[in-house]
Amino acid sequence: MKAARWIAPVLALVLAGCATGPAVRLASAESDAAAKQFVPAEGRANVYIARSNDPAGGVASFTLTIDGKTIGPIGPGTFYLVVVDPGKHSLTAAATLNSAKATLEVQAGKNYFYEITSTGSGLTAQPSLGIVLIEEMGKMMVRQDKRAEGSNE
Repeated sequence: MKAARWIAPVLALVLAGCATGPAVRLASAESDAAAKQFVPAEGRANVYIARSNDPAGGVASFTLTIDGKTIGPIGPGTFYLVVVDPGKHSLTAAATLNSAKATLEVQAGKNYFYEITSTGSGLTAQPSLGIVLIEEMGKMMVRQDKRAEGSNE
């Protein structure tokens, strides 16, 4: 019976380590298809932030913000399209204990692609943000994922 006393606390720790963060809501099929046209609005720029289905990166979702405004959670196999004005912007991907930041300078009429990768999982997940410099590679990455519906929609 002594062994039974430690099962509940160990199980609670294991489940906490498997935390995945908030659920990612997917956008409609129409919204997903429209985003994959890669046509920026007049006088604006498109910023795509995608999270690969990287099996080594765990299932943790990260909370995205741009210029301090929350976009929403991003999980494996999803992306966001954020339409921004030309100029300097800051992008953050935050986990429970860690975060990654990038500063971007965008021009009107252009598409910009960022990929989020992850090491670790649960509370120790470490996000990493990287710019995709080759536009065709960025488009290919986005086409493989599903659009997430964020607070900016």
